[in-house]
Amino acid sequence: MNSFVKLSLLFLISVTVFSCGTVPPKPKWAEQTGHATFNNSLILVGRSDGKATEKEAENSAFISALADLNLYFGVSVSAQMEDVESETDGVYSYAIKSKNTISGAPVKVNKFNKTNVFVEKKDGGYSGYVQISIPMSEVSRIDKEIKGLTGFAVIVSKPEYVTVLSDFARQWAQAKGLKISGNASEISKDATVEDIMSVSDSAYFLAVIAEFEEPTQSGKVFYTRVKITLRQISLIEKRELATVTEELKWGEYSAEEAVSKGFKKLIQNMLGRQ
Repeated sequence: MNSFVKLSLLFLISVTVFSCGTVPPKPKWAEQTGHATFNNSLILVGRSDGKATEKEAENSAFISALADLNLYFGVSVSAQMEDVESETDGVYSYAIKSKNTISGAPVKVNKFNKTNVFVEKKDGGYSGYVQISIPMSEVSRIDKEIKGLTGFAVIVSKPEYVTVLSDFARQWAQAKGLKISGNASEISKDATVEDIMSVSDSAYFLAVIAEFEEPTQSGKVFYTRVKITLRQISLIEKRELATVTEELKWGEYSAEEAVSKGFKKLIQNMLGRQ
């Protein structure tokens, strides 16, 4: 083989190696289907095909990953780029297609990462792959918010009234589209939001504070004044959303019935005004 042929062959091999080096193989992460958990994070991969530019392929794959995120939370709608907020260092926020049960505000995924991006030229266009990573603590928070998981407490001086007041908390929650989670928590009448967060792992909280005056007899009838204060708290937003207070005077032929039936009538009034 003469020198010219050898040089030509070496040049051809070099060009081939160089060309192959400019097209990296598809990374292993891009083959993921469905969702996965890794390092205490939820991992999702979005895909796109046949896009005109690399940027379009990346954006479309990103939106595909966010659409899968909606599906993960049981919200079956398409994602939109305008629902995405970009922050520094590759951190993003995104509004899930679901509303906060009480406030009506969009449920947001806060501070998640676009952890990997891969774009390849394929069939005359571009295919994109985008991996996103959301901390499981954030996933848990969003899940509780979407489901409206709600803790509750009943504060009353006599235990015989706890059952009817607990039923009131459940009925109020149901009317608001909330779901009571677990048993009643023990809190004080003046518990702060931080105090409540330490005893309830829920999205919302209802505190039913019931008070009554000792019945006094007038003729054959015992009269009392009953009062219910209902505190509605968002543990997600770490704030009290609303406080409802109502009271009434009630009379019965026994002191015990005056209080118990007074509470029942007051509960009926409060539920009727929702």
